[in-house]
Amino acid sequence: SMIKNEEIAHGKREEGLDDDAIIVLVKRAIKQRTDSATQYRDGGRDELAQKEESEIRILKKYLPAQMDEEALRSVAQRIITETEAHTVADMGKVMGVLMQEVGAQTDGTTARRIVEDLLKA
Repeated sequence: SMIKNEEIAHGKREEGLDDDAIIVLVKRAIKQRTDSATQYRDGGRDELAQKEESEIRILKKYLPAQMDEEALRSVAQRIITETEAHTVADMGKVMGVLMQEVGAQTDGTTARRIVEDLLKA
């Protein structure tokens, strides 16, 4: 239903969304469910958290193969070198290039954590 709603909102009901737009929607749905699962667990509602986590596992099947953290760390280090980033203040320019290059293969939270670790080192 998220895809259909997005198609209608952008006037693309006839031709549909491209793969990149659908990947963005799937990632958004995963993030929403992750946040909900955390809130349910914090509230002692494990059965609802498990339902959200089950939906996350299903949604992840619709994403391209995800890059492992070591490979992501390697790409991030290369981009840090290329952009001449030195401090956490340079994080924005690194993240922009990194997510453009591997955005479909990773989530922003993991990428951000890795870039921050590398820039702090």
